[in-house]
Amino acid sequence: LMTTMLLDRYNNLVRFQYGHQIMRNVLQLNTGAEPGEGAPFSDIGQLAGVSNTDWSWSPLMADFDNDGLKDLYITNGYRRDISNLDYLNYTVDSVMKMGGLTTQNFKTIDDYLKLIPSTPLRNYMFRNVDGINFENTSVEWGVGQRSYSNGSAWADLDNDGDLDLVVNNIHGDAFVFKNKAADQQKGNWLQVGLKGSEKNPRGTGSKIRIRYGDGKMQYQEMTPTRGFFSSSQQLFHFGLGSAAKVDVLEIWWGPGGRVQRLTDVQPNQRITLNYDDAKPGKWEVLPQPGALFAKATNTGIDFRHVEDEFIDFNRERLLPHKFSNLGPDIAVGDVNGDGLEDFFVGGATNQAGALYLQNRSSKFRKARGPWQADAIYEDMGSVFFDADGDGDLDLYVASGGSSFPEGAK
Repeated sequence: LMTTMLLDRYNNLVRFQYGHQIMRNVLQLNTGAEPGEGAPFSDIGQLAGVSNTDWSWSPLMADFDNDGLKDLYITNGYRRDISNLDYLNYTVDSVMKMGGLTTQNFKTIDDYLKLIPSTPLRNYMFRNVDGINFENTSVEWGVGQRSYSNGSAWADLDNDGDLDLVVNNIHGDAFVFKNKAADQQKGNWLQVGLKGSEKNPRGTGSKIRIRYGDGKMQYQEMTPTRGFFSSSQQLFHFGLGSAAKVDVLEIWWGPGGRVQRLTDVQPNQRITLNYDDAKPGKWEVLPQPGALFAKATNTGIDFRHVEDEFIDFNRERLLPHKFSNLGPDIAVGDVNGDGLEDFFVGGATNQAGALYLQNRSSKFRKARGPWQADAIYEDMGSVFFDADGDGDLDLYVASGGSSFPEGAK
């Protein structure tokens, strides 16, 4: 919300789907869901521990310790923090009172730039723990120097079987980090180079899938351009952990329909696959496990929550957020004793709550009740419990909200 924007206008922007800015990283996990069967991606950034990394530029996902799991490296840095509120509110105001950006006040532009806050930040290296969770190993792995970094790329610079890092820094020398995973025998590895067709000599867009160990699988696509104005080595790198070989290696060369299949590939080597050796074939799409939940349709639930348009901040400007639209509340219980869960959903101000009873076909029907008489109240909470000890469930609904004047009943 900008200081010059009317609150009503801001609420209209949000209401008509101009949503809030996402001020954190997201890590999108591919769920394998087919179109129409659910969301194909799910954000696990906060669960994985990689959601907050300062002012980030280049994320690189690659197996830096050769354990078979892709780690995550993220560059950080903002040379001059022009969004710093102290700078915006005080420094800029002082400069304007002095007469602005004149040669009398500042001999060079650098003299003015020195007034803008500048804080070097650590780059982040996250080790992949189990495929879902990550741990910050920036300092432990020796890449936690403070800098103003942006672009980054990986490559096996010394051809020893692990991925080294090259990082671009603003107003500083570039970082070149030698990876010692191979020296420390962290795990086996396999690298695959491509000799593509005449029109695609590097095999950009190709897909490789390997199977090894006890049912393990890895999948990669040849997309070297990533991060901030950066491109990594055009090479497939697979960490294998303790696996003694790759049982099956399959490659799809992209448009044109050529595929190739190798078996019993030995680790700790770089091989080169040639497009001319591939044969026409079909890339097998692996079956996905069924979803735990299916979308329920035609359930008989027709309740639609209608929130009132009260603006809390017009009355109390220092509130951290609105308190008038915290509903609707839901209470679940077997109301009629048939062994099935029913539910009550509360309503906003001037909207009655509703009770839905479930039947054996997992459908619901709306039941009558006395809550229409209390529609004026904001339902903030509800619970089913046996209030009178007669063996059935009674319903308690708590009213509240912040849209009513003081002393309202």
